Amino acid sequence: MNLNSGIRVDLLDGREWDYDLNWGGAGKIMIRDDFSRLYMLKSGAAEVTLKEKKVHLQPGKLYLFPCGVTARYRCIKAMRLCWVHFRIEHLPGIDLFSRFDPPRELRQGTSSEADFSNLLAAFESAGPGGLVSGLSSLLLLIKDFLP
Repeated sequence: MNLNSGIRVDLLDGREWDYDLNWGGAGKIMIRDDFSRLYMLKSGAAEVTLKEKKVHLQPGKLYLFPCGVTARYRCIKAMRLCWVHFRIEHLPGIDLFSRFDPPRELRQGTSSEADFSNLLAAFESAGPGGLVSGLSSLLLLIKDFLP
C-alpha cells in the first residue's frame, strides 16, 4: 500500500455520553454506515453483533468498526461511552480499512484516555490548532489497528 498517495481524514462527530439500554435501537435494528466508529467504554457493558461474531464491549479496550460494517448495537448495562465517527481514505473514495480486516478490539494504551479526551476537545475547538491536535490524537488511537 503506497501511503504517499495521500490520506484524507474527516472527523465527523464524537462525544463522551451516558447511554441506557435503548442505545443503538436496543439491538433490534441493523445499522450500516459510511463512516468508521471508534469506541472506548469508561463504564458499563455493551455488545456489537456482526455477521461473523459478537464483540463484547467493556472498559479498558478500544473498539474499531470500519465503515460499511453491518451490525446490531446493544447496551447490556448502562454505560459511559466515548465515541468518534470518522472517515479515513488512502485514495479518494477508498477507505483505508477496506484493504484488510482490522482487529475489532485492542487494549487501551497508557495514553488512550488522554488521546480520546484531546480528540473530543477538537470538536469544541474553533481553530485549526485544535483540529490538528484532534487529528493527531485520532491517528495515535487507530495506529495499532493498522498492519
